[in-house]
Amino acid sequence: KGQIPVVSISNGVETFEENWHDLLLPFKRIKLFFDNDEAGGRAAEALYKRLGEDRVLIPDYIGFKDANEALQNLGDDALRDLVLQARPLPVKNVHSVIEILGDMEERLLAKGELETGFPWFMPELTTSLGRFRPGELTVLSGMPRVGKSSMSLQQALYFTKDLGIPTLLACYEMSRFVLVRKTIQCMYELEKQQVDTDTIRRARKEIEQMPLYFQAQVRGIPTVDLLVESAAKSYQRYGIQLLIVDNLHLLSRWSSDPIREAGKVSGRLKLWAQEFNISVLLLVHPRKTEEGKMEQMYDLRDSAAISADSDNIVFLRRKRLGPTTDKEAWEEEAMPRLDPKTYVYSEKGRDHEGPRATWLYFDGQWSKFRLCQPADW
Repeated sequence: KGQIPVVSISNGVETFEENWHDLLLPFKRIKLFFDNDEAGGRAAEALYKRLGEDRVLIPDYIGFKDANEALQNLGDDALRDLVLQARPLPVKNVHSVIEILGDMEERLLAKGELETGFPWFMPELTTSLGRFRPGELTVLSGMPRVGKSSMSLQQALYFTKDLGIPTLLACYEMSRFVLVRKTIQCMYELEKQQVDTDTIRRARKEIEQMPLYFQAQVRGIPTVDLLVESAAKSYQRYGIQLLIVDNLHLLSRWSSDPIREAGKVSGRLKLWAQEFNISVLLLVHPRKTEEGKMEQMYDLRDSAAISADSDNIVFLRRKRLGPTTDKEAWEEEAMPRLDPKTYVYSEKGRDHEGPRATWLYFDGQWSKFRLCQPADW
């Protein structure tokens, strides 16, 4: 059999000298055998561009670390076949339909389903709102005090306690102690004053097994750069698969142009979700609308870019019960009262399994949602 000329680079692509490029010019085909890992992939891509994409080919030895390991396990003839069957480096982020079909077949064989992503904390919500898919940005919106923070915390608990999925909740308007206290209230259905030292000891044993992480109030001004840096480190160290951000406006309000900054924040989070292939849940306030009017996707406050960046938009809506007049407000001297019955609906999304809305009931003393029951009406 004919021999194949081989050139070995002893210390990696960093030692590739400039004059070697000229020496390789006469060759119409150059096949690169780098280690089958992230560093080897970067090296192959770098030389692929330097030597010319029209003449560089990459062998496919999936399952083996390098050519030497492939040789030891497969033998001479098989390694020669790998060399002869080398192909051009795939275009980044572009896949052939045949390749995708192969991935689909593997997924069906391994998991028995094609559906990707993770469910909401109630099956009814998953049916109405879809799933949390890697690389997607989901926006959760609603007027103040409607329960956005409580719902996001309940989702974080479901991810970590029931599914074992590492989750980071970044909340810049609460201290870490308040966040943990609300977590305990939700877990054990306790009122604020019932959280004592015995409850904390009990919670420590259970929460110790949960991959739940908080980033609460920070010194100085919270920025999207700080958030993305912390999220990237949490991904590397803890393997987070869900990032919850509460809320967008605390990251944009400090800018001289908060409207433009809000669009920048949503855009950064969308790109970050795609880069790290994780799900992001972003809490956003809506603009004030007419009393009784249902909020729509373009009612998100500050920037139209938010709705454009998002893959899914979910609204929470609760009816205002009072006070309804200035006299009542003066006499009650209290925050507005909201109906605990909560209408949860999707304004943007894909692949919904049923009606795009459902009714929940908010137990405010426990900071927790449950399904509405006939007795609640």
